[in-house]
Amino acid sequence: MITASDFTLVGATEDDKVRLNQTLAYLQSDPNMAKVVRQAADLKVEIRFSNNSRDGFYDPAGPYIQWDSLNGLHVWDSKGNSGIMSPASVLGHEMAHAADPNFTRNNNQSAALFGYDDYDWMSEVYAIDKIETPFNRKMGEPVRDNHRGEFNTI
Repeated sequence: MITASDFTLVGATEDDKVRLNQTLAYLQSDPNMAKVVRQAADLKVEIRFSNNSRDGFYDPAGPYIQWDSLNGLHVWDSKGNSGIMSPASVLGHEMAHAADPNFTRNNNQSAALFGYDDYDWMSEVYAIDKIETPFNRKMGEPVRDNHRGEFNTI
């Protein structure tokens, strides 16, 4: 099983490491997400903690993920359903970018050109539709059909 020790951590307190290990165990309870976690570790993705910054993203130049382990993401879908995704699911979403075999191409293609008006880039379609949504459904977390959300302290 992949643990916090398999990543380079920046700005991590001991509590952050505990939360990350709990998060990684949760993510790896799903076989498909476990593959994503393994790919992120194999790619030597650095995890930078940005607690209470209310943001998160993947930067392929590092490669690194900026992750706020203290805030979930309030999401909604086109039918009006809403809920707060866990910080773990947010990390899984960012790891999905790292694992996307076509990230560079996808991150430069406007999703609207392909009929995805509520997404910015095709990289978000991949991360949300292919990785995040199946995981969230299995785990009972909220799902979205867009790339919108607001960070919330949980």
